[in-house]
Amino acid sequence: MGILFVLIIEKAALPAEMRSLLMIGFLGAFTTFSTFSLDALGLWQNGHLFMALIYILATVILCLIAISSSVWLTRLF
Repeated sequence: MGILFVLIIEKAALPAEMRSLLMIGFLGAFTTFSTFSLDALGLWQNGHLFMALIYILATVILCLIAISSSVWLTRLF
C-alpha cells in the first residue's frame, strides 16, 4: 500500500484512476479489517484476553512499521 501511495499520489508514476482499483480493490481483498476484528473477537470470547490484546497491538504496530517503511523505501527511488 505504501509503495502504491508514493507511485500514484506523490510521483504520479501511475494514473490516479488506478488508486481505487489497486489500493482499495486489489489490496483490500487481501487485508480486511473485518478479518482482523473477527480473529481478535474470537480470541477474546474464548477466554484469551491477553492474547487478543497482544494480537491487536502487534498487528497495529507492525502495520504502521510496514507502511512507513514501504513509503520511506519507495521515496528513495
